[in-house]
Amino acid sequence: MRKDKRAISPIVATVILISIAIVLALVIWLFVKGFVSELVVKLGKPAATVCEEDVFIDASLEFDSGSGAVKNVIVENNGNVPIAGFNLELERRGKAKRNYYPCAIFVGQSSPTSPPCIDVIASDFEGLEQNCETATVIPVLLGQGQSSGKDKLSTCETKAVTLNCAG
Repeated sequence: MRKDKRAISPIVATVILISIAIVLALVIWLFVKGFVSELVVKLGKPAATVCEEDVFIDASLEFDSGSGAVKNVIVENNGNVPIAGFNLELERRGKAKRNYYPCAIFVGQSSPTSPPCIDVIASDFEGLEQNCETATVIPVLLGQGQSSGKDKLSTCETKAVTLNCAG
C-alpha cells in the first residue's frame, strides 16, 4: 500500500470553493435581476404616483363614414404632465388587441387629427376595428429609470378611458 498519496493543498481548495461561491452568487443575482423591473421616475416621483395625481385624459373616436370602422382616436390631455403616447386596445367578443402609439400630447392640448396621431390601421388590429365593442385608451408617460437614468415608458392603466365603439 502506497503512503505517498497526493492531494490539493488546503489553500488551493479554499480558493476554489470561494471562487465557486462567487460565481454562483453572480449567476443567481443576474437571474433574479431579470425578474425585477426598474422603478420609473417622473418629476422626482414614481411614475405610478404621477399617473394617479397628474394624468387626466378625455378621448373620443372617429369612424370611417363608409365602413363604420374606427379610424382615429382623439385624445385631450387635461392633466399636469405631458403624455408620451398611448396604448389603444380594441375588443370584440372577448378578443382584444393592444397597440402602442408614440403620440406626444402636451398639457392642455389634443392629439392632432390631420394627420391623425392615433391612426387605426386595419393590419394593426386584425379586423377588430370593424364593429368593435369597446376601445380603451391608456396613457403612457416617459420617465427615467431610477438607477439607470435611461428613458423608460410607464403605462397609466388606472387612467384608462374605455369608449363604446357603437358609432
